[in-house]
Amino acid sequence: MGHIELAASVVHIWYLRGTRSWLAYLLMGTEAREELKAKQLEKVIYFAAYLVTYVDEERRHADLPNLEAELNTEIGEIERARDLEAERRLTDLERELAELESSGAKDSEIRARQKAAEKEITAVRDRANEDITLARRAFDEISGLHGRKIIEDELLWRELHSRYGDYFEGGMGAEAIARLIERLDLDEEEVKLRENIEPTDGRRPLSAQRKQKAIKRLKIVSAFNRRDESGRRSTTRGP
Repeated sequence: MGHIELAASVVHIWYLRGTRSWLAYLLMGTEAREELKAKQLEKVIYFAAYLVTYVDEERRHADLPNLEAELNTEIGEIERARDLEAERRLTDLERELAELESSGAKDSEIRARQKAAEKEITAVRDRANEDITLARRAFDEISGLHGRKIIEDELLWRELHSRYGDYFEGGMGAEAIARLIERLDLDEEEVKLRENIEPTDGRRPLSAQRKQKAIKRLKIVSAFNRRDESGRRSTTRGP
């Protein structure tokens, strides 16, 4: 059974048996940041969170300085536009208030107009500041984005995808999980897990908790590798 068929069967089993725990172990990586929880995967399945399935790290690393420079330029333009618009509205307000006073308007009418205009100016500033904050969040996210990352903030995901969609892949639902499985090299994952559990290159041993998780994941990955190898043998065996 190849990876595509394996991916389809795993997601199918998810629906039939609800085996969320072992699926989380299968999909998680060898690094602490790549650890996945069953509840997170459940959100992906039910379209309540996004799963990053691939990041072009080499391209991102090469382009990141330019992306940061572009962001700083854009933020500067947003800030200038924000300040100019606020200044224009303040000037208009001063003129309106002067006209109201000269026309003999009541104090309550003048105060009401001033309050409304100040509220509009605050809204202009808030919208611009929100745009800046979201843009910075998206840049911070792409700077350290990695496969298996789960993002629950839909607004952030849309901004991230809109700005930096050329650098990563991901999505929602069973399809996203299947794509991640297709990208996994389970043979390589098994080798990494064995090296992490019993390091021979002088690396610091895993903590007891992380070692226990790695052993459990190794059992699952090894089982799938044996299943995959059996499938390959059966398809190549002659009559």
